[in-house]
Amino acid sequence: MGKIPTSPNSGDDEKPEDKKKKTKIDKSAEARLEQIRRAMGVKDDSVRLADQHLAIKDLIPTGLAELDRILTPMIHEKTGMGGIPRGFVAEFFGPHAGGKSSLCMKLAANVTQRGGFVLWVDAEGSYVPEWAARHGVENKHVIYVDSGHTGEYYIEMIENVLEKGLVELAVIDSVTALVPKEVLESDLEKEARVGAGAKMMSRAMPRIVIAAKKGNAAVVFINQIRQKIGVMYGNPETTPYGEALKFYASLRVRLSQVGSKAARGIMKGEDEIGIRTNAQIVKSRFGPPYRECIMPIYYSDVKPHPLDTIIDAALQVKVVKSRSKKMDNGEALQTFTFGEIKVEGIDEFKKELTTDLIKQMAVDTLALAKVQFDPDIREYLRNLESNDDPAFEVTGDPEPEGAPGA
Repeated sequence: MGKIPTSPNSGDDEKPEDKKKKTKIDKSAEARLEQIRRAMGVKDDSVRLADQHLAIKDLIPTGLAELDRILTPMIHEKTGMGGIPRGFVAEFFGPHAGGKSSLCMKLAANVTQRGGFVLWVDAEGSYVPEWAARHGVENKHVIYVDSGHTGEYYIEMIENVLEKGLVELAVIDSVTALVPKEVLESDLEKEARVGAGAKMMSRAMPRIVIAAKKGNAAVVFINQIRQKIGVMYGNPETTPYGEALKFYASLRVRLSQVGSKAARGIMKGEDEIGIRTNAQIVKSRFGPPYRECIMPIYYSDVKPHPLDTIIDAALQVKVVKSRSKKMDNGEALQTFTFGEIKVEGIDEFKKELTTDLIKQMAVDTLALAKVQFDPDIREYLRNLESNDDPAFEVTGDPEPEGAPGA
């Protein structure tokens, strides 16, 4: 009686060619990666380790310290810098006059002033070069695309420019104005297919995301909000053109003016020189979502008062702490804490600061910050003792160049 084999591959009649050879696995990451590539039949670097070429290479700061901090909190904690990451897609949406286009102009100003180029797709036909220049944008470095084209034309053009790495920032103003060809060419009596815009965006977003990654460019879509019909309970707000942009965007920020009319405007005498905007991070792949802040957006390229610069730097290194919340009546309040001070509103916070507290805040900030203050800030700190009434100087609103009524 023969020996019963313990497995199908065991026994005297087992053939050598039937045995599966075990591959010796190298424990080093690079060697393991090379073995995985051979197993997958991949010869290029399209398959690579996650820490190779995937880190965020650059950020575009907004110039607003509190917003930069909550946009990329993990990067901010390590480097003290924040902003819109390049190589990703972001969406700014919200009601009208919430500061969406103005914030994009601040981003464009930071890019163009450093010699970079910006692609501005003005599908709405609302870009005014003189107004952009007031925000600090160097128009000679802005590639402007006018309105009147189909959505498919804009998308193909954006993809071609991005994947070649020709620009650092692309702004699409706005999503709703990217009208599909079949809608633009149809007459008013004949309706186009339902959801034509959503279908166009569903096809476009994968291509734009890939192109942005290839060209290491930040892409910002400006979007509007609409009201759902027949919604009796819950939030009736929605953004047009489907769900594709929501899913593909790595960062979504809702911008709206603060609820209180009295706290909304930034006044210089009787003239309004800016607005206070509430920014809420609705979606983020760079940190926790649903963080909020109240930020000032001026109507021109403002050189901040030295005290504002010191406070912004203190906020970045958390010497001064701030917290935003929304009240039941719709008003948004921001609390500032430093030492024994705990007040609501930046203006009230400035009033509480004495000369000694300002110097202490600057010293604590410099101890943690990786950069020194500019000469004008140091000169301001040296002159604090000699000022007859320093509190009056530090609580005054910053004087914007070319502000209305100036």
